[in-house]
Amino acid sequence: MIQHEIIQGQTLYQKMIILRDQLMEEIAMLKRRIAEYPEGELCCSKNQAYTKWHLCKDGQNIYLPKSQREFACVMADKKYLTELLRDLQHDLDEVNQYLQKHQDNPGHARKLLTEQTPYTELLIQAGLSKDLSQWANASYETNPFHPENKIHTAPGNIRVRSKSEVLIATLLFSHQIPFRYECALHLGLRPIYPDFTLRHPQTGETFYWEHFGKMDDPVYRDRAYERMQFYSKHQIYPNIQLITTSETADHPLSIHTIECRIQEFFGFGQLDKIS
Repeated sequence: MIQHEIIQGQTLYQKMIILRDQLMEEIAMLKRRIAEYPEGELCCSKNQAYTKWHLCKDGQNIYLPKSQREFACVMADKKYLTELLRDLQHDLDEVNQYLQKHQDNPGHARKLLTEQTPYTELLIQAGLSKDLSQWANASYETNPFHPENKIHTAPGNIRVRSKSEVLIATLLFSHQIPFRYECALHLGLRPIYPDFTLRHPQTGETFYWEHFGKMDDPVYRDRAYERMQFYSKHQIYPNIQLITTSETADHPLSIHTIECRIQEFFGFGQLDKIS
């Protein structure tokens, strides 16, 4: 999640060492391949519209007739590999000169993130905050069923289905807990849509919040229990990753209850301000 790419990067000096090792390996491989070719070097000369091939060997230029074209192709391949070897050797010399003249960068920026300096926690939090902000503002697959029932407006101009969900969204918003409303969650054969999908502001951990608003309705209540069992079947457990609230006509959801859940799962709230 950390946005500071330097934590996974390498210093230029370290990259040059890796490049040196790669060049040495490639050079050794090329030398082995070139040693498998016939002795000598292909030399080509052009006379007006004609090209002549010669095998340069032991100070002699041996003419190759067109009937030896296949052999000429083999020697041309050797010529290419030989020139490639020369290029790689030149690059290796340049890399070695750099390594001889320079020392490894101590990686001051990396140390701020990896060695538990006084800045480490703040930098990680800054990176995490950026990640969570992007997550909260990104588009996502939402519940396509009965959009006409989203008649209530929560902070951020989010349309929700009940006044209780407005309360939950409002307090999440006030505590700066990033969330998505009715975001698709693919667990089984078809997606389900938790009321709220949340990310912990400090750790980035994902939670789901389901509010069951008609628990005095037997049919609704049975469906609520089935939904919780479905979550548990997929290793999303109540009071661990799954936050739940419920209400009946006689016992509506209160701000105090929502604050208790926020305090329980996220470690902060405003319970002391609520009478």
